[in-house]
Amino acid sequence: MIFDNCYLLKKELVHISAIGRIRHSVQLKYALSYIVIILAVLGFLNVFPVVRIRDMLFDAKYTSLQNHVSVVASSLSPLGFLSPEEVSRIMELLGDAQSTGTRVIITDNDNHTVYDNLPGDESLLTAAVPPELTRAIAGNSVFRAVYAEGQLTCAAAQPVVYRNGIIGAVYLLQRETEQAGMLLELQSDLMRLTAAIIAAAVIAAFLMSRILTRRVLNLLRAIKAVRAGQFGYRLTVRGKDEISELGLEFNQLAERLEATEEMRVRFVSDASHELKTPLAGIRLLTDSIVTTPGISQEIVLEFVEDIGGEAERLTRLTEKLLTLTRLDGKVTAEATTVVHVDVLASDAIRLLSPLAAQRGIEITAHMDRGCDITGEPDDIFRAVFNLIENAVKYNTQGGSVHVYVYNKAGEVRLIVDDTGVGVPKGEEEHIFERFYRVDKARNGKISGSGLGLSIVKETALKYGGTVKVSGREPCGSRFELCLPIVTDSG
Repeated sequence: MIFDNCYLLKKELVHISAIGRIRHSVQLKYALSYIVIILAVLGFLNVFPVVRIRDMLFDAKYTSLQNHVSVVASSLSPLGFLSPEEVSRIMELLGDAQSTGTRVIITDNDNHTVYDNLPGDESLLTAAVPPELTRAIAGNSVFRAVYAEGQLTCAAAQPVVYRNGIIGAVYLLQRETEQAGMLLELQSDLMRLTAAIIAAAVIAAFLMSRILTRRVLNLLRAIKAVRAGQFGYRLTVRGKDEISELGLEFNQLAERLEATEEMRVRFVSDASHELKTPLAGIRLLTDSIVTTPGISQEIVLEFVEDIGGEAERLTRLTEKLLTLTRLDGKVTAEATTVVHVDVLASDAIRLLSPLAAQRGIEITAHMDRGCDITGEPDDIFRAVFNLIENAVKYNTQGGSVHVYVYNKAGEVRLIVDDTGVGVPKGEEEHIFERFYRVDKARNGKISGSGLGLSIVKETALKYGGTVKVSGREPCGSRFELCLPIVTDSG
């Protein structure tokens, strides 16, 4: 029993949730918007023709009755006094001027009836003395038209004037059913047509909104898939409207996220490997010292020196990772200032001279004066130092490195030429990726973190510059770093 109650409660909650989703869905809102607009248009089309035709009938009746009442009033005017006998004689003489089915009432100036062509029919009169007669005795020409309950009722009244004096009034009352019936039939036809159009519009509105929102729902599903980690998910884009453009932008964003995720996974894997190597070396050396009985002092000192070297390697790697993190986050550690790139290049060459001398590598330089940019000195120095250091480390024994610094087209250009192992064709872009190292450079004697060129690229991007590599004949590489001359930090 409890299970059944819980099941029914769960089913009811699901039903309520589904109703809530439908009530707030874009599809329903689009459909209701279309239906409201269509209803407003149909309402206008139902009212406007009927009102317009009714007004046209009123205008026709006004002209007809006003002419009729004017003829009667003009015919009675010469009498001077309205007596029943004279008025009846005049009305008989008018004969066909009277409209069949028209009630004619003529009163004197005391509002006493002197003529009534239908004295026994009171169905058209709304009062014992029609208000139009009262107003006509007061000297006013009156016309009234009413459309109600399938009939058109019109009344006209006009005073009878003799020598500038009012001697009576003429009142005409006419009921029209044929034209009113046509108007009522038109109204009924419009209502039936409206009902059919509304039914078709509701179906069309939901179909159109479904077609429109289906593409939005596909985009929503794609976003949820990417959020769940399916970075390879892509939309099938059709058409050239705004939603199609949004789908193309989503696909491009998904591609970038997929590439970023792959880079992140590779970066974490490579970083873990690079950090693990010196740590494993330190652990092995310390274990050897601790577990080897009777180890000599000289061997302990040698192991300690090796531990220090591994610790220094780990420190360098950590510093480079922190540098890349700071460049990625656009964190400004220092205030920007004028940086003399030629001076920084000279300092880097001086620091790398001992390493070059050990390998018999000659470093030469040609630097113009006034190669200044605005930026953080440490950032620029690291980029310059890494380029020259790579040229020395990955050079051949007895090779050479030449450094150029000069201004051209609003840029400061640093070119580093070497006679080293070079970069294999097709790997020019990859060498700037983090932890990427060319196989030719892995000769077992050259240590490196694979982060130096990544720092150069990130620094170039930070300051709106570029870095590229090309081969040299007969061997070696040329690295070119271009930094625009700017007035503030990028």
